[in-house]
Amino acid sequence: MLLSLSTKQKQAIESGRARRNRLVSVTKRVAKKTLEPFDGSKKRHTYIYGPSGIGKTYNMENAIKESGVKYVTISGNVSMWAFAVQLACIKATLKKDEKIVVIIDDCDELLKDGQSANQLKELLDKFIFSYNKKPQMHMLTSDFQIAAVEQCMSADGLGFKVDCSNFSFVITSNFKLPYDSTPEDMLEKNGGNLTPRIAYFKHLTAIRGRMDTKDLDMTKEEKWGNIAIVLLEDNGCPKLNYQQKIFLLQWMDSNWENMTETSIRTAEKLADILIEEGEENVIDAWECDFLK
Repeated sequence: MLLSLSTKQKQAIESGRARRNRLVSVTKRVAKKTLEPFDGSKKRHTYIYGPSGIGKTYNMENAIKESGVKYVTISGNVSMWAFAVQLACIKATLKKDEKIVVIIDDCDELLKDGQSANQLKELLDKFIFSYNKKPQMHMLTSDFQIAAVEQCMSADGLGFKVDCSNFSFVITSNFKLPYDSTPEDMLEKNGGNLTPRIAYFKHLTAIRGRMDTKDLDMTKEEKWGNIAIVLLEDNGCPKLNYQQKIFLLQWMDSNWENMTETSIRTAEKLADILIEEGEENVIDAWECDFLK
């Protein structure tokens, strides 16, 4: 029996296509903004929020490539020390007054607590990233890293600062920054008592205020439709034939609310198991690995 998409699933694909097109247009506008001079009249940095696995970083990289602006992608899901080293190495590659766009893929560690968020806020405010602890030079893995950090070292050797005045940051994240009213609402509910959590949220709203923030929420239908487009139209999971892709997508659609993860990467992992197990045994394997 040949599998086919239902009318509702076809409508979800079209909804996903609309959100996908919006993501592409957003990244192109952000890329266009990076061509403008840093004159202080507009927010230089951008924060793009959306569910994991919808192609935020991929589309941002493509848009920047088309613009011709120099860029580099780094991970924000690292320690503050590792992040500081990444910035120092980028700085060491630049010519005088050369601009660069730094795409930060995810920012779990950079926003994990108030201290980390405050460091990021200082970077956006003053275009300086400060690492105020003794540098862990023994952890560096190349002469280039050592030289890059040494160029930014303080005179007493107890920290270093990276001048990021020629950097424009674009953060792609599945962490939604709170709105300006969030900490105030929390404070009111807590009887005016400032707790560490409320202070943390104040740092996060300050970051939102310093960046051009793009919130790309997706409904379940839009997100499923986006995954379907990747599989059926963009040659995602190329080891699967068309019927196997429909089989996979329909299983995701039926089990969505109970799945532990729902992204393009999830579909790729499901596809790998389907190839290994075959259709007769794959349902049990999928249920063990991907259902709550």
